[in-house]
Amino acid sequence: MVVATCAPAGATISARLSPAEAVAVAIRRLQADNLDEAESLLDALSELLPDDADVLHFRGILAHRRGRREEALRLLQASLAVDPSYVDAHSNLGNVYKEMGDLENARAAYGRAIELDPKHAAALNNLGITLRGLGHPDAAVEILLRAHELSPGSADILQNLGGAYRARKDYARAIECYQKAIAIRPYNRDAYRYLAFTLYAMNEPEKATALVRQWLEFDPGSPSARHLLAAYGGAPAPERADDRYILELFEDFAGSFDQVLRDIRYRAPQLVANSLAAAFPSSRGSLHIVDAGCGTGLCGPLVRNYARVLLGIDLSPKMLAQARAKTVYDRLLEDEITAFLQAAQPGSIDALISADTLCYFGSLDALLAAAFAALASNGAFIFTVEKDDGDAGARGYRLCAHGRYSHGAGYLKRSLASAGFKLEDLQTQVLRREMDSDVQGFVVTARRP
Repeated sequence: MVVATCAPAGATISARLSPAEAVAVAIRRLQADNLDEAESLLDALSELLPDDADVLHFRGILAHRRGRREEALRLLQASLAVDPSYVDAHSNLGNVYKEMGDLENARAAYGRAIELDPKHAAALNNLGITLRGLGHPDAAVEILLRAHELSPGSADILQNLGGAYRARKDYARAIECYQKAIAIRPYNRDAYRYLAFTLYAMNEPEKATALVRQWLEFDPGSPSARHLLAAYGGAPAPERADDRYILELFEDFAGSFDQVLRDIRYRAPQLVANSLAAAFPSSRGSLHIVDAGCGTGLCGPLVRNYARVLLGIDLSPKMLAQARAKTVYDRLLEDEITAFLQAAQPGSIDALISADTLCYFGSLDALLAAAFAALASNGAFIFTVEKDDGDAGARGYRLCAHGRYSHGAGYLKRSLASAGFKLEDLQTQVLRREMDSDVQGFVVTARRP
């Protein structure tokens, strides 16, 4: 029997382990989110067993967790070349394709896993999500009902089934599924969030507010619940969203972010890139660009040709991991935008861009002052905000029921002028679709004279 002595980073496994035992330890490390230790073990095993289907499979899962999607695909495909009947490898291959937005290949991978094991609830669950993303909500419901029959106690499956019902506008069944998910797992943040959104969309603001208060009973410190309570009018609206709320929202959202934004015809990155091209028509390859709130890096490939240095800033480590996998940024930093700009060398940035990040700010005063100081002479701040429908009141901005802020054109003009900017362009554009309606926004180009 082949034996392996493996010493993962930060820990030593003193006993001599068989490969099967070492794989089992690596799996436990992965489950505990000890990725460095898991990687050390799996690297050692890959030297001993380079063609082992299990080792290739779990190295693929680890690469996926690290945000190295192309490597994950290669390793999972190699595992399946060794063992074409490896059900979990097909299912995990589907997960990688799904997060890359390749939903057709994801559907094929999940379908193969289900052919091999018709009772594979995880593959059925993810196939349902994929079918919904492909615009087939009826088929998604059918598949997710099968998953629910196999795993009736799964809050995640019920939550996804609720999403599929919501996609086909069967709101009563969606609400029922979300409520069942919450009953199974009383602190089920996403189920509370989507149920609250559904109730509000059905013009049931009192029920939505009562639900958020119930959520706070289970988790009094929840930044998401506190933010939504303010959005529904149950508490005073803050001047901007709490960093903890933003972090929680996008850490949860990171894995499916690109896919979801494709589904809602998200246009903000392209609109920002268009405005950058208009502001700097002859500056290809020469600009120091900061992408503020870069998320998964959707702006990066669109503006790379204009950058001498392209830096991305975001609060969410998981979003930054997705951005890192795109390999277009020179640097990526985990930081809050205003704090980063306040600490930046004055006059060091040629172009500051921000696609759909300032919708989590109400008051823009501190951010604009910091941006003005950090920009070089003739530098530009190009950003999007959601357009207010006229109810912003004296402040000129308001916190909306969906949890984002909208801003009035007058407020933007006053705030930019007060910070010292020259407003160069203010376009009204459709940023995305939401609840079957266009979301109108402003695309702003402001110049430091």
